[in-house]
Amino acid sequence: MNLIETLTAAARCHATPCGDGDLIWREWGEGPPVVLLHGGFGSWLHWLRNIEALAACHRVLAVDLPGLGDSSLPAPPITPEAIGAPIASGLEALLEPGQRCQLVGFSFGGLVSGQVAALLGARIDSLTLVGSSGLGLPRKRVELVRRTPEMSPDEVRAAQAHNVNALLLHDRESVDDLALAIQAHNDARARVASRRMSLGDSLRQALPSLRGRLNGIWGEHDVTGSPGMQQQRELLAALHGDLDFRVIDDAGHWVQYEAHEAFNDAALQMLAA
Repeated sequence: MNLIETLTAAARCHATPCGDGDLIWREWGEGPPVVLLHGGFGSWLHWLRNIEALAACHRVLAVDLPGLGDSSLPAPPITPEAIGAPIASGLEALLEPGQRCQLVGFSFGGLVSGQVAALLGARIDSLTLVGSSGLGLPRKRVELVRRTPEMSPDEVRAAQAHNVNALLLHDRESVDDLALAIQAHNDARARVASRRMSLGDSLRQALPSLRGRLNGIWGEHDVTGSPGMQQQRELLAALHGDLDFRVIDDAGHWVQYEAHEAFNDAALQMLAA
């Protein structure tokens, strides 16, 4: 079996209410709970190369965000608050009464994790942002190739590879068959347009209410960030004095995939702090 099949077979699945349907959760491991929130146009597969390392010492809960992956759309209107609310209520159902957890949010999932942390208050021990959006900082324009029905399968694959390389992965060699398979799977199931929300500052507004520790992990070449991630570091430090912020060399926006070993080491250290 490949890694997707292995983790799918090992997962314990849960469903909690979301809009007119269900929010889908997958769970691995035992121990202190860690909750993974994936990026926009994504699914739990954004964490494919991290789950086994984290589940070695944690109960890992990976959710498909509302309107993405296998989860139903949230109740309208679709806002960061509307997306965060069913996740917070789902965690209240899945955790033991009063149990605390740690959140790890990637890109759009970082934005959403701020809403979850605001709703759950003292039950959040830490929030680790990974290349997060929602900080209201300027972003570089990324040129993507639009796929059209007239394209051949080879042209669609070439466009997909270009887009993954331009936005998610720094090194062209990192754009492997697995990364393209994950992106194709995610794109086919995305029903929430997250870009407008990502360009806003909802996370920036939510962070002052965070009562646990704040961590940040960014890839050195994240196209959504500033040079050296200096603006991200300074903003987060100003919002929350208890900050552990790390930049991982030779990695792009999807840092936990492209540099998974370095990311896993950093994340486990932060979670154990």
